[in-house]
Amino acid sequence: MADADMVAKARRGDISDIRFCLAECLGCIEGILRYGEASCAVNPRVGREYLLNDIEGEKKDASKKILVAGAGCAGLEAARRAAFAGHGVLLCERRGWIGGQLRLAACIPEREEIADIIPWYERQLNKLHVEIRLNTAVDEGLLEKFNPDALIVATGSVPEVPLGYLDGLSNVEDIELIMVDELIEEQKLTGETVLVIGGNQIGLQVADYLAERGKSVYLIEKGPKWAVEMARADRRYLIGRLTDRGVVRHRGVERIEIQPVDDVWMSGATGREHLPAIETIVLASQRRPNTSLAEVAEKKGIETHIVGDTAGVSGEGQGTIMAAIAGGYDVGRSV
Repeated sequence: MADADMVAKARRGDISDIRFCLAECLGCIEGILRYGEASCAVNPRVGREYLLNDIEGEKKDASKKILVAGAGCAGLEAARRAAFAGHGVLLCERRGWIGGQLRLAACIPEREEIADIIPWYERQLNKLHVEIRLNTAVDEGLLEKFNPDALIVATGSVPEVPLGYLDGLSNVEDIELIMVDELIEEQKLTGETVLVIGGNQIGLQVADYLAERGKSVYLIEKGPKWAVEMARADRRYLIGRLTDRGVVRHRGVERIEIQPVDDVWMSGATGREHLPAIETIVLASQRRPNTSLAEVAEKKGIETHIVGDTAGVSGEGQGTIMAAIAGGYDVGRSV
């Protein structure tokens, strides 16, 4: 399902051209069993083949200059599909590597395979003559210099402090506050007892990451359910790992308070409860789209398209690999 041409490519010996399955999301199987419809996180044509007939070598009538900002999975797919249509594509990434949060997610225990798609994208972009510039953030100067016919913004999202939910930040003395992205990307050290705020997919995986490193972990979630965006089987497996590693989990937490001298309390339907000896708090709950570049480009009158987490992170069908790649594909095909 990840690559309908797998057998033909293997017969030709083009093994490296085969698009890898992520091997863990199970969205395809769950979609068939629950809804009778197939889908695939890395192949946005699955279930839409009759509408989206991609023909190798078929080009748009007029080639355009396309600038893609951000080389996460949405930006990679947008660049690939736009180049497939014959456009000249420049892909810029502010980091020194491509893959975005896919590469960070691969640092989580038992998630290494999630990064297997990145070398495939690199090979496809090279084959399609996409220019990739690393350590290059798209700004107003680059927009003016490159002067694209269309800009695709795939700058992702950034974590936020849940103000109003986490009270008493002015009382923090010895507790360290860490954003989830910097925890993984910078391999930051934490204290021995860690509170993870956020029971979405990222929060569960970060709790697993910390527990595997021998940390005592508390995981709290404001809502009534864990990681609703995950496939059932994947979520059940991950929660099983957390249980086996002794991660203490609380749902329906309405408020977290930090009292003077770093005393942490949580409040919910069952009352107020003390969280002892918290040394580090990891913020993994709220994210906001990074839309600043899109706002600059639109003011300049540049045709601008927003994909991936930049288009939204919390709505239905947002904030997932499938949504990011499908959005990148659709925009890359339409420009």
